[in-house]
Amino acid sequence: MSQSNRRTVLNFTINRSGQVSNLNIAQTSGFSVTDEVALNAIQRAAPFAPLPTEYPKNHIDIEFTFDINVYGELNLWNGG
Repeated sequence: MSQSNRRTVLNFTINRSGQVSNLNIAQTSGFSVTDEVALNAIQRAAPFAPLPTEYPKNHIDIEFTFDINVYGELNLWNGG
């Protein structure tokens, strides 16, 4: 069984109401499939909880790292 590690780094902004904007790939894993999985994870998690009323700004900028460890064959297209 083989193993590979793939890292995708995303940048995005969460506004006061929890909506996501400016979602982009800051560092690609080099594999479009794993990059798309990372983007989809953020899109599916949105909207986030509203920012606390005590938070002084109207948004927060996030840099989030996805480390994906693949063991064996990765086959997402044929039911794998």
